[in-house]
Amino acid sequence: MAVARKIFAARGFDAARVEEITGAAGVNKRMLYHYFGSKEGLYLEVLKECFERVYRMSSEELCVEGAVVERARAAVSRYFYFLAENLDFVRLVGWETLQGGRFAGQVLSGLFEAGLEKLESILDQGVREGVFRPDIDIRRLLVSINGLCLSYFSRLDMLRFLWPRDPRAPEMLAAHLEHILALVWRGILAPEK
Repeated sequence: MAVARKIFAARGFDAARVEEITGAAGVNKRMLYHYFGSKEGLYLEVLKECFERVYRMSSEELCVEGAVVERARAAVSRYFYFLAENLDFVRLVGWETLQGGRFAGQVLSGLFEAGLEKLESILDQGVREGVFRPDIDIRRLLVSINGLCLSYFSRLDMLRFLWPRDPRAPEMLAAHLEHILALVWRGILAPEK
């Protein structure tokens, strides 16, 4: 799976070749077809594995006890650093975006709805506690947070031309995460009374 993920991330679904994947993985094509049925079946499994990792990671952060803001902060931070450590996932999302979500839609629907329930419960708790504004649309909030995090990593190579420092350097990552969190908090925190 790791080999297939790297090749799909580098080339996209259409340009990735089964021969290259099986050769790099040291398996024969018959074995791949036996387990996955087709190149599409393998690609769907790669996407499913990636999105399930994001879901599990986010769920772990959201299920811990503690203050709502800290739990939300931990979830956003963990997602940001997940992307930093999983650039193949970032590239796969980019390919899927270019292809109109051709395959991701088959994988995402169930995961997204399950994750949405947990996020809504945290948002509701924050509203009840007077921490979060009551007029927040959770889906738009998720799209915004995802965009703020994902765009940084999908443009790393171009960011090197804009900043004198390596955008992958730990201090640059930390500074950008704090910037994202500041933007999010300014948008969702209830005004102080």
